[in-house]
Amino acid sequence: MKHSVGSDSEEYLLEELPKWHELGNMLDDIFHEKSLSSENSGPILIMCSDTRTARQLYQVIESMKEIKVSGKKYFSSRRFMISKLHEYLQWKEINNLSKQLNEDLEKSEDQTEEQIITSKSFTRNGQPASKRRRTRGASSTARVAKLYSGENRGAVDIDENVLGQMDQEIVESEEDDVVETGPTGLFVETEDIIVPSLSHINMGDQVIIQVYDEGRNDALLQEISPSYIIMYEPNLSFIRRTEIFQAINRDQPAKVFVMFYSNSTEEQKYLLRLKKEKDAFTKLIREKASLSKHFETSEDNYKFQIQRNQTMNTRIAGGASFRTTDEMRIVVDSREFGASLPNLLYRIGIKVVPCMLTVGDYVISPKICVERKAIPDLVSSFKSGRLFTQCSQMFKHYETPTLLIEFDENKSFSLQQYADSRFLKGRAETANDSPINQSLQSKIMELLVAYPKLKIIWSSSPYETAQIFMSLKANQEEPDVESALNKGVSKEVITEDGGPPNFNDDPIDFIQNIPGINDMNYYKIIQNVRNLEELVQLSKEQFVKLLGKENGKKAYNFINHRIK
Repeated sequence: MKHSVGSDSEEYLLEELPKWHELGNMLDDIFHEKSLSSENSGPILIMCSDTRTARQLYQVIESMKEIKVSGKKYFSSRRFMISKLHEYLQWKEINNLSKQLNEDLEKSEDQTEEQIITSKSFTRNGQPASKRRRTRGASSTARVAKLYSGENRGAVDIDENVLGQMDQEIVESEEDDVVETGPTGLFVETEDIIVPSLSHINMGDQVIIQVYDEGRNDALLQEISPSYIIMYEPNLSFIRRTEIFQAINRDQPAKVFVMFYSNSTEEQKYLLRLKKEKDAFTKLIREKASLSKHFETSEDNYKFQIQRNQTMNTRIAGGASFRTTDEMRIVVDSREFGASLPNLLYRIGIKVVPCMLTVGDYVISPKICVERKAIPDLVSSFKSGRLFTQCSQMFKHYETPTLLIEFDENKSFSLQQYADSRFLKGRAETANDSPINQSLQSKIMELLVAYPKLKIIWSSSPYETAQIFMSLKANQEEPDVESALNKGVSKEVITEDGGPPNFNDDPIDFIQNIPGINDMNYYKIIQNVRNLEELVQLSKEQFVKLLGKENGKKAYNFINHRIK
């Protein structure tokens, strides 16, 4: 595009990319910062999308010139734009020569070609040879012929006089610089010998231009260890790799710059990729939350030191009945399937039977019932007092009640981190809040004093728990599912589906603290009262009808007692 400069002169309007000026300004600031500090001794890394852009940036940076515009720095790439005009003229000249050569070759072929005369018997139905049928793919053939002929109707004529004036301006402004159209600075020609021009460049002065490559970007960052990273075009994958590089090199992190045009398609593409990445992680989190917590294969079974065949005894002695290895099973409360232990029991070779149990979490045999408590669950159970009630129910229905205290596999097998905690009902206090030393160990001792025959199993991980269960099942009878379901279930409490009721432990613990309501009659309250609001509104006659004369009076007097 040409525009008038004066009355008689014209020149081409060369529009430079705005990114070029910003890139030059950025490089100038970086080199100025390097001159003031010696900490950033690494090179400058410029990343772009393709090889063509990398080659263009190399030529732009090499020919860039700093000028003053209204007292401000401006980095001009006019020399590069003029060199591109020269390249265009050379391409147009070569294109015209190739077109002329093709025309000469076609004329020479027409002159040397002999005319072949054929008889009418070889023509198609006597039609003249000029009337040929249209061949398939003729349009493609025509396009190929047009390509070889060198025709290009879109070529624009360049005024060489105007171009010469622009070259003269460059020569006058830079006496030592010459406009070049090819790669420069690689070779030096001396007489008849061309030798490469090599010189040492300090690591801190190097400007390295690379292309995004998923295969070698990680190795590139570690090999170069740049102090400054400029992304000429945003690339989300490389940004994530840069974050990993920054985390590895925390002592000397690189400064990162991302260039893109605001309010452009380039910015919208980058924001769209960010949104897709966020949606992908959100979907992954939701899917993971709805799936099983452990996805392990048979190769992970090396963590099990005890296998089923090592504990199973199939001998028939003393009148015992024959027992196969396929009969081993454990009845598991269905609410326990949020933990990893049921899956580990299945992998070790034990059949897991899910049921809605009222008493205990795992029924290993008709005599052994286990209540599993992880450390956070154990703390909350002591706070609410629910654990004492659960132990009381196990002692009513099983010969060997057992409390399993299970630790996290990735944490220390110790209660030291909970030693300073105080367990008062409703909240945890520090040592200064209460003079009474109610630590976790003391609460466990209180539990053992209340239930001396309670067995406690300390397990360092779910894997260890699975092996302990395997050892406990040796020489034990298999549990009966129906019997395990009926334990702790009152026949008078009926649900809509006919199955065992699912109790809410906190309200039950609360109403059992009321005088007159105990383990033997609380189910009558559950059957006839919906919530605590209805309970406190019952009359004295209704309490007597539900709990009996003495217990009904105690409960009514306690609820309706007025404090003066």
